[in-house]
Amino acid sequence: AEDAARAAAEAQWAALDAVAARDTDRAVRRADARGPVRGDRIGFVEAVAHFEEETDLAVYAEDIVREDWSQAPCLPRLLPPFRPRLKGARLQSQRDLLLCMAKVPFDEADDTHDRILMSVFKALTRGQRDPPRYGPHWDLIGFQGTDPATDLRGAGMLALVNALFLATRRPQAAARLYAQARGDRDFPFMTVGINISKVCLDALRGGGLTGPANERGSVVDAFHELYVGLYAWMGEQWDLRQLTIKDFGHLLNEMRALGVGRTRAALEHGARLTKPKGPALSDEKHFSADGRA
Repeated sequence: AEDAARAAAEAQWAALDAVAARDTDRAVRRADARGPVRGDRIGFVEAVAHFEEETDLAVYAEDIVREDWSQAPCLPRLLPPFRPRLKGARLQSQRDLLLCMAKVPFDEADDTHDRILMSVFKALTRGQRDPPRYGPHWDLIGFQGTDPATDLRGAGMLALVNALFLATRRPQAAARLYAQARGDRDFPFMTVGINISKVCLDALRGGGLTGPANERGSVVDAFHELYVGLYAWMGEQWDLRQLTIKDFGHLLNEMRALGVGRTRAALEHGARLTKPKGPALSDEKHFSADGRA
């Protein structure tokens, strides 16, 4: 009798396991059919593709400022014939894409925006789970309040994608900078990054990135390499000069002079201090969700 009862119980458990496996298989097929969902990590290329291919940027394109030579070196600032120009419609389109991304606010209803935010948090903190959308935990990566969307108004979703590039394509540099941000002479990581995004925008509008972008065949690559270069320079200065947060205003002015006036030097500095992970965006045939990184 005991053997029969045991056999019946084992049969019931086997049936339950079969049902669970079937349900899991169905869930996986449904997930594959509908594509990425909240909680899925997102790579840099997929994030950029979302704004190029899936976001209506027309309303932002009407207001972007493509050129501003007020902070450029003397010659191009005063003499228009000496102002460098992007070569070709593709590079000009990439420039406009970045300028528009800087105006796109964080959209609560856009799952991709949420995935970018959560991916940045998990990459920096080395966590595995998405944190709550609101709360004091955002201070861990240097947002100033309980809602990151408020801070992102300074440079829109572009600032978040810049941080995603640093955290996923230059993970060693990101880890080093994040450790500095959480150290004894701490600084708000994302708030500093947003300010660096603004400096890169100044370099883009003032022609500093034009030559490097033409050489690389990608404005997006050059822009993000400048972001990494400036952040790496800032981290180096932070330690060499034993700076604290009260020194950041002066350091930001130095960073702006470097990024806008000596853009190539900033790029070269970043290249020495960081090592790439993954292909450059110019190596992709197009910005495609298939090219996740």
